Amino acid sequence: IAPDLSDAELYSIADVVRTVGIDGIIVTNTSVMRPESLKDHKHGSETGGLSGQPLFSRSNEVLKKLYLYTNGSVPLIGVGGIMRTIDVYEKILCGASLVQVYTGLVFNGPVLMKRMLRELGQHSEKDGFKTLQEAVGFKVREEYRIGLLQDGMTPEEAELLHIFEINKIISQTFNCPIFVFLLYHLLCISSLLLIKKKV
Repeated sequence: IAPDLSDAELYSIADVVRTVGIDGIIVTNTSVMRPESLKDHKHGSETGGLSGQPLFSRSNEVLKKLYLYTNGSVPLIGVGGIMRTIDVYEKILCGASLVQVYTGLVFNGPVLMKRMLRELGQHSEKDGFKTLQEAVGFKVREEYRIGLLQDGMTPEEAELLHIFEINKIISQTFNCPIFVFLLYHLLCISSLLLIKKKV
């Protein structure tokens, strides 16, 4: 998907992805917009799809939003501005289960892959993760305090709290009363139960 999408469009995409059961999302494609950092660049006014380092920050923001909107249940492929190992690690922290590199590969050559594989473990180990999987979406979970079991809380209670917290965040994003999103979730759950009952 493009990095130029609004939060409302990202939420709609996440909703469709979860409902239909799409296997994953590539986040993000090239951009037709130009960031402020390129405003005074000699090629900044050129048209066409922009890739590489200028997309890094925006791509990460989209990653975090989609990880949040999908409850971390859909594999996200992080792409956009990956030039170094730390960039890969940042994508993982923002919610990427996989990463895709192209501009970085053009400028650094195939040796980049070997270096990234060697150094990724160092970054995750430094942050106290036993596996890279533990690092996936960590920044989102920390920022929004979601998906964390509290003392004495069952997994079912944690899931309900998780749904409530996400709805609260989304309602703030779209300036909409939280009960609207809670009602939406309730209708979705009821529909799924009816479908399962018929099947």
